[in-house]
Amino acid sequence: MKALAAALNDRLKGQRIESVQMPDKHTLVFPIGRTPDALLICVDPTANALALVQAPKREAAQVRHPFRDLLAARLAGGTIVGIGAPLGERVVLIDVRSHSRIGDRTEVRLVVELFGSRADLALVEGEQVVESLRRRRLEPKDAYQEPSPAVDPSRPGVGGPPLVLREYGHLAEGDSTAARSFWERVWSEPGQFSPVRLENLSPPFYPIPLSHRPEPQPAVLDFLVALSQAVQSEREEADLERRRRTLLARQEAALTRLWRTEQDLLAALSAAKEAGVLRRQAESLLTMVTTLPPEASQFTYTDWESGDARTVALDPSQSHAATAQSWFKEARRITTRCKRAEALLPDVQAKLEAGILARDEIASATELPKEDADHGAGRRPSAAPARPYHTVRTKAGHQVRIGRTQQGNDLLLHLARPADLWLHAHGIPGSHVILSSQGGVGEADKEAAALLAAYFSKGRQARNVLVDCTLRRHVRKRPKSAPGLVLFDHEETFQVTPAGALLDHLLAQLE
Repeated sequence: MKALAAALNDRLKGQRIESVQMPDKHTLVFPIGRTPDALLICVDPTANALALVQAPKREAAQVRHPFRDLLAARLAGGTIVGIGAPLGERVVLIDVRSHSRIGDRTEVRLVVELFGSRADLALVEGEQVVESLRRRRLEPKDAYQEPSPAVDPSRPGVGGPPLVLREYGHLAEGDSTAARSFWERVWSEPGQFSPVRLENLSPPFYPIPLSHRPEPQPAVLDFLVALSQAVQSEREEADLERRRRTLLARQEAALTRLWRTEQDLLAALSAAKEAGVLRRQAESLLTMVTTLPPEASQFTYTDWESGDARTVALDPSQSHAATAQSWFKEARRITTRCKRAEALLPDVQAKLEAGILARDEIASATELPKEDADHGAGRRPSAAPARPYHTVRTKAGHQVRIGRTQQGNDLLLHLARPADLWLHAHGIPGSHVILSSQGGVGEADKEAAALLAAYFSKGRQARNVLVDCTLRRHVRKRPKSAPGLVLFDHEETFQVTPAGALLDHLLAQLE
């Protein structure tokens, strides 16, 4: 750390701090003078860092934090007087000449303590702590005391980082004089040799050859350049993992929804046999209505498909004929669900397979889109606005648009051409439906649009629904009328049942 402080002091002494930026709650960045450099200080418990990096753009996302505001008020425009570090400690002291709150020129000190989970960053004025970022050890108004030296240059082999101790031990095995000379050089010339974890740098930094590393060693790089590259690489990897976790969580949520949809559709298909059983027992009950006592609570019949005798409970609160009709209705409902499941299941399974492949690609990707980069810390990206209407095409290729909201209904009226067809369920609330008339429409196209108008209305569950149809030019809105409320004339009326294979096909293609 002393070597790092010495290198930073040579580079930054006398330079002006332009501003104070805070990209996340543990990191502060100080752009320096008119240079492209910035001093980065990170006291994240899992990733302590101090390095000279490329200055970020002014419009980069920032965190609002009281400590950042304090440093901006006290340090922005100040001059770096000196940077130093106690021998053998993970502490760096940055002295800055700036202005007090009332405008007087004063000197303050930034204390950077990189103690892993106990790391902290504090502003010290005189001998007193003004404020600290994490308040792990440095509390406001407390007197600041520098840690006692952890290394004694006169006691070789005692204290120091693992790399230095390994090199000293290796040298001491063969030549104690060379080992002592190495130890004195490490602590007397920290700018020439850095007592930090150099093996983890990418690329590594070896100011002097290491005798305990027999493999070929890379060329010597500038210490600050090597350290900055390492810090930048670690931050990019951490950012990549953060985006990977975010994208994987979203993908897993989407896959869960698709899997549940698939299970629902498979359950609907598996209930197809139940519809046949309901029809057969309803038909059997109708054949026995004249002979079965009205008060009977159950009846027995022979299922002619399987040949089994079945006993079914009856509802005493309604007639046998009404019970049979309710079974017919339930059988129709199950059949409709089954047909729709048959139409939707292949598409859902295809999306599920594609989603699994996408998840695997995200897990192994070395580059991911920075889709959250411009939203700032603590803010979630806003979802893209949903289109206010559905679209689908008939089998003949004509576009049909269905309003999703009252405002969407009004928008469809604005988008439609005068010769397009406008449809709406007769006398009941529902969506406006616009059928494009380009190329001429046939009766099958009108039937498809009428089915959609009936389905997207309050009459969806009815057996028969009336649907009005007229040209768009005959539909008008009164001034200041409520959204979706219109007047129309020259209409013709269709009667449709909102069920069947054609409707299932249209709903499966819905966008």
